[in-house]
Amino acid sequence: MKFRNTVQLGALLALLILAYFGWQYFQAQSEQLAQEAKRVFSFEGADIERLSIDQVDAEPTAGARDESGSWTIREPNPTIKPNAELWDRVAEQTARLMNERTLPEGALGLEAYGLELPRLVVGLESGGARHTLRFGFLEPTQTLRYAQLDDGPVFLVKKEAVFELDRPLELLRQSWLVDRHEAPVLRLEFARIMTEAEYERQLEVVTDPPPVGTESDVVIIVERSSAEAPWMQISPVSTAANQEKVDELVKEIQYARGRHFVDAPESYADYGLEPATARITIENGAEGGGRQTFYFGDMGAVGGEGGASGVWVRKEGEPAVFLMDGHITRLYPRINALRERRLIARRIGAFRKLEYIGRDSSFTLERLASEGDAWSMVDPPLDDTDELYVTHYIAALKSVEGVQFYPEGPEVYGLDDPEAIIRFSGAEGEEPLEIRLTPDPGDPDRYYALTDAGEVAGVPKEHVAFAIASPQHFRDLSLLRFSLDRAQKMVFQFDGVEYTLEKAYNRWVVTAPEDRFMPNQQDAMTLLLAVAGLRAVAVEESTEADSPEYGFDAPRFTIQVTLAPEHDGGDPVVLGPLEIGAVTPGIDDERFARTASRPGVYRVKQSLIEQVGSAVAGIRTRSGGGRTGN
Repeated sequence: MKFRNTVQLGALLALLILAYFGWQYFQAQSEQLAQEAKRVFSFEGADIERLSIDQVDAEPTAGARDESGSWTIREPNPTIKPNAELWDRVAEQTARLMNERTLPEGALGLEAYGLELPRLVVGLESGGARHTLRFGFLEPTQTLRYAQLDDGPVFLVKKEAVFELDRPLELLRQSWLVDRHEAPVLRLEFARIMTEAEYERQLEVVTDPPPVGTESDVVIIVERSSAEAPWMQISPVSTAANQEKVDELVKEIQYARGRHFVDAPESYADYGLEPATARITIENGAEGGGRQTFYFGDMGAVGGEGGASGVWVRKEGEPAVFLMDGHITRLYPRINALRERRLIARRIGAFRKLEYIGRDSSFTLERLASEGDAWSMVDPPLDDTDELYVTHYIAALKSVEGVQFYPEGPEVYGLDDPEAIIRFSGAEGEEPLEIRLTPDPGDPDRYYALTDAGEVAGVPKEHVAFAIASPQHFRDLSLLRFSLDRAQKMVFQFDGVEYTLEKAYNRWVVTAPEDRFMPNQQDAMTLLLAVAGLRAVAVEESTEADSPEYGFDAPRFTIQVTLAPEHDGGDPVVLGPLEIGAVTPGIDDERFARTASRPGVYRVKQSLIEQVGSAVAGIRTRSGGGRTGN
């Protein structure tokens, strides 16, 4: 192809592309002009200075912009705060209303279109001109609605557009309990208020209760310096606050919405608000938010039995009362309810070292990267640390709570020289934390504790006795551990008789003695469950395993378990033997035990022998002797 022809074809292609995009632009412009031509008004929503919404079954609502351009509600009550965002939306949707089709004049009367008694009337004022929009029935296709502007012809608008204008006062008003609710709350005060009913109850106990309408002398106050900072209680005592409980109460207030407003109540007493039962004051530090106070009254209902219910609330400085969710009353805090009661309030998941310094023993646990970040006893060194026990120990410590708190220093309660110090450290960017524990010399059932916040607390002994520990507590005391599914053979001796059970035909079969059989498979399962996860309750300090007192010269029970290979081509695994010897002197519910898999002498619960005895009792003697017969 010649160069001239190539240039001509390129130019033609460019012209075609230009023509295509020109046509597309022309089409878009035409569509835009067509849409603009359908608009009922030529102004924008920001140009509307006043709006009124009159629904057929509701009181009219009217709003206007003030000098700053912000919306204010004029009717039905000027004290109502507007939902400015929704008023802007209604104004914008009104200004951009589209006339989908104008009907011929005189075809039918206004009554036929539902415009004699309109479903909705919207009044507006812009640039000094006032207009009235009326909306009536849906037309037969149910997609458009009849409308009329002032006294002009009837036209059709999309029903979705009318929906945007058909807003009740309940939505047009500001229903959030807290102004600028999106800003974080930084302070909360709670006070109970003396009611007549409470006054009468207290008269039965005291001669001079506080007057009706006065607040309690004890005001609960919590605060934080920022949204990221922890809550602190500053009244009635200065201490760390319970973060979860405070957050729950704060969020209930911060995101609450009112409903069923009564804008001009005749008497606050009708709603339990004269006097109120409680006061909550919050501060969120936001511009336009700041300090806000709410009074809470009676639980009430609207519309009688089965109607909407909740607690009546009034905001200080505003006349209206309204209902909000009654759940808030279940969160009213009692004295010290919002204080942190746990001995350990900080997160401890990131700490890598636990030091125990006690009067009788001391040890150190660390999470070692070489052991897959598992907890290990490093001082004294143990190669059989039970990480599950460590995890449970730490979780139990985290859950311990003080039931009483004392104002004096720790030295008054012997916590300067305690029975145990438990210290956590090694978390990057975290200060170490520690708690201290010591018995109350005047009460054998109580311990004193120094919390990680430096407070002295009283704790029931039964709640904290587990924390007084030794390295032996953290040893893996499993004597046998295997999966039930892998068990293939059990050879055991009980009360001088030796038995062999083997898995055959997916059942456990007695292969020795030959004249025995097991009719109930559950007996075999009872035996397996007794030994599959057997854990000692204690370790004997003595290493004289052959001492006659242990009873291993004539054990009550011994067992050896054979497991299927872990993988194809592997060898079976033999566990044991495990030997259960004599009853522990002075401890009738424990027996001595030892196993070939680890050195030492241990103690196990007597209940193991009871379980084995129950299983063996299910083994029967064949009436005709062995299976081969005579």
